[in-house]
Amino acid sequence: MRPCPRNLSLVLVAAALALASRAHAVMRTEAEQQPAPAQAIAAARALGPVAARVRLEEPSPAEAQRRSQDPAERRAQIGFPRGVAELRTAGDVQRQLAWTPLGAGRQAAAMAITSPGASALRIALRMGAVPGGTRFRFAAPGKIPLEVEASEIEATIARNVYFGDDSPGAHLYWSPVIEGDTAVLEVEIPQGAAAADLHVAVPVLSHLVTTAAQGFAMACGDAACDDDAGAADGAAAARIVFTEDGATFACSGMLVADRDPETVIPYFLTARHCIASQGAASTLQPYWPRGGAACTRDAALEPGVPGATFLHGDGDADLALVRLQHAPPQGASYAGWSVGAERSAAREGDLVKVALAAPAGASARLGQCAVGTRTSARFEAAYNAGLYQWLGGTPQDAAEGDAGGS
Repeated sequence: MRPCPRNLSLVLVAAALALASRAHAVMRTEAEQQPAPAQAIAAARALGPVAARVRLEEPSPAEAQRRSQDPAERRAQIGFPRGVAELRTAGDVQRQLAWTPLGAGRQAAAMAITSPGASALRIALRMGAVPGGTRFRFAAPGKIPLEVEASEIEATIARNVYFGDDSPGAHLYWSPVIEGDTAVLEVEIPQGAAAADLHVAVPVLSHLVTTAAQGFAMACGDAACDDDAGAADGAAAARIVFTEDGATFACSGMLVADRDPETVIPYFLTARHCIASQGAASTLQPYWPRGGAACTRDAALEPGVPGATFLHGDGDADLALVRLQHAPPQGASYAGWSVGAERSAAREGDLVKVALAAPAGASARLGQCAVGTRTSARFEAAYNAGLYQWLGGTPQDAAEGDAGGS
């Protein structure tokens, strides 16, 4: 694994120190820079048919059994890991790739990886040294690829390590979910780079048994909002998938608004039993209801771009807050919430009363969780435990009469 570039490490450290220094600001603790809109880049395929093909054997019963059958498991496992022996090392990958010259001195190569019987795949890249400006594209055969810069992959891995995870899994970058049993990986290196300069392996993939087209075999529902909270909840809800040790899971969550009306930051609230670490957050891929519709069992889902920063987790409340690395599609809804100074005789001290709700006069269309649901109680507990550092305000500010909304 290539060491984290020094300048990238300094940027991450500086960002963390800046956030820490503002952790008790009244209104905000987030950086002002907003994420760029997610875009799937339609890359011109100058390569024609993919020459390099790697086909795994049919999954063995032992592999399929690596999918959890534990009824107590609170997250739905939808995929299991499979080793890719033919691509285990960078040398293996280099031997597979046949390079084609492109314009301006660039070169590109592609390979197709098949896991028979898969409904969808995620492939893992283990990065070594690669030329600056290298681009990776992921797609199903004949479909529009999603392009990811090598620098973004390196930043994702550096973020995992910076937040304390230096395990082998933290040094893997998981591709977007690719529908079907075959994933095409295309690599483009810049002018002046040699094919021998590319050091990347594909040691493992995740074999998914369901797809977004099948709704991940469940509703978008209850990781962030309870089933009885009302139909409006679905306007801000989304499905998510994430991968740990090659096993892929499906959960749900919802966009929540920050309290600064001048910003639209893609904070996402989910369950801590799903996302409990930066490593898991880095693999998080959201699936949005098409056209801004409610996220229901029958909703058509569109994939977003993977990646998130883990901000806060509360085990007692079973809530996790992350910031998506890429903005949701235009028209996405954000759940509003209000903070008041209401106190309960059952509580000690000046804790805030939090309810997920659509604030009066909000200009944006907001999702809503009904006041009084278990979700509101969990959100309230997490807010008082530290979530306020990200969404704005403090328990003390609220107790003194702050009744602001998002």
